[in-house]
Amino acid sequence: MKPHEHAIISLGYAAVISAFAGQGIGSWEIYLAAVIGGEMIDIIDHPLYHLVYNRNESHVVAARKKFRNEGLKATAQYLNQVEDARKFKGLLLHNVYALSFLSLFCILTSFFLPGSTYLFVGLGAFLLHMFTDIWGDFKRLGHIDNWLWVLNESTISKIGRIGKRLVTYILIWMAFTQTGFILVTMRWVLQLKHLSTIGFMYEKNLYRIELLAYLPLGILAIYHLNIVGFW
Repeated sequence: MKPHEHAIISLGYAAVISAFAGQGIGSWEIYLAAVIGGEMIDIIDHPLYHLVYNRNESHVVAARKKFRNEGLKATAQYLNQVEDARKFKGLLLHNVYALSFLSLFCILTSFFLPGSTYLFVGLGAFLLHMFTDIWGDFKRLGHIDNWLWVLNESTISKIGRIGKRLVTYILIWMAFTQTGFILVTMRWVLQLKHLSTIGFMYEKNLYRIELLAYLPLGILAIYHLNIVGFW
């Protein structure tokens, strides 16, 4: 997805969740935190990919040559074509390990740590960016190989021998990552309503009615599982 598409999704995330939580359309600070969180992964990953750790990759080299010979506009068009075809592989933050770590971090911080509301908004948007990128890979390529580059051949071979149980493990992993997203979203909504500021584990004044604000997220999780044939 293009940066502006991710920004629109992040803005929609901030607006919809704020509205369902009874906060109207929210404040501009919430939107700013969502956009920054949603764009941060690309702001970090893509420049480093091109300038540092993968600067000799064929498409990166071709982009540099095109920039020298044809200018910025032609280079931007070429990079957009490569990105649309999902040919950039090996991004440090675009992989299953990074997604798993961030999901775990969101779960732990939601339960145990104090933090700014805007931090949790940004974390939720960051995870949402990852989910939409995975969906984009499925839509265009029919697989998420770009997110599996961190797995060496030995690991892939072992995974392949698991058999039918692998589907169950994948569903558990998917539920785990979505739990991180849902919990971090719950955390920033409850902080907006001044119902939780210190973490779910230590907060005694949460109301069950608040859970209704997360019904759309539950529907999203069920839909996500349905995509891979759970039912």
